[in-house]
Amino acid sequence: MSRFDFIPTSLSGLKLVQRKVIEDQRGFLSRFYCADEFAEAGINKPIAQINHTLTRKRGTVRRAFNGSNQ
Repeated sequence: MSRFDFIPTSLSGLKLVQRKVIEDQRGFLSRFYCADEFAEAGINKPIAQINHTLTRKRGTVRRAFNGSNQ
């Protein structure tokens, strides 16, 4: 499952990147960057990953995600 939509534009080499938000009652997770997914879209930059999260309820524990439990 890709967490991004890469949309071509009329400018050569420029793509609009739209993030997909994963949300539930606890809050949300939105990945800002993923090297693997950007590379698949032809964008190779030296950043591994950037996430943006919101947890609505104090004391909520989130589990870590990796490639096998996304």
